[in-house]
Amino acid sequence: MISKVRLEFWMADRLGFEQPGPLIVEEPVEEGESLRSVLTRLAGRIAPFAEAVFDPRTQSLSSEVSLLLNNHIDLPQGWIRN
Repeated sequence: MISKVRLEFWMADRLGFEQPGPLIVEEPVEEGESLRSVLTRLAGRIAPFAEAVFDPRTQSLSSEVSLLLNNHIDLPQGWIRN
């Protein structure tokens, strides 16, 4: 089953979007798909997004990025798996 996740970006213009933030984007997600997978898909389409979100040396999330899920910073285990 395909659902959608709603992503909200602050300072979206720095991530390669045409407008400054906040910007809301809806992305399709498959059951069991990780948040990392969704972010990687966006990074594949928007180069500045990839450069801002992922550390180029380790390909892990940049220390400059904060993720919130349902207004909580602590994400459930497995949401950002590689």
